[in-house]
Amino acid sequence: MEPTHSFTGFPGFIYNQLIRELVKHDEAINKIYLLVLPQQIVKAEAEVASIEDDCNGMEIAFEKVIGDITKEHLDISLDLFDELQHKVTHIFHLAAISI
Repeated sequence: MEPTHSFTGFPGFIYNQLIRELVKHDEAINKIYLLVLPQQIVKAEAEVASIEDDCNGMEIAFEKVIGDITKEHLDISLDLFDELQHKVTHIFHLAAISI
């Protein structure tokens, strides 16, 4: 199975550095799923573009998934939830809930 990563709480400072380091040191990464709150999608798109620019031509498929860690099944479709369960090999859960 090819390495497929999933990140909750994207975008954020820790992710900026973590994803860049992973990409720099692991050329086998196939795909990266990014769980993004709806209100963060524009910022997430800009950050993905910045990361892709820094990847020096590496072919990594980023997929932004609009969802919420506080909701059942991350508030995504059951089909996508099932797909993630079967494809993701590494999970980085750094999402936080602020009140």
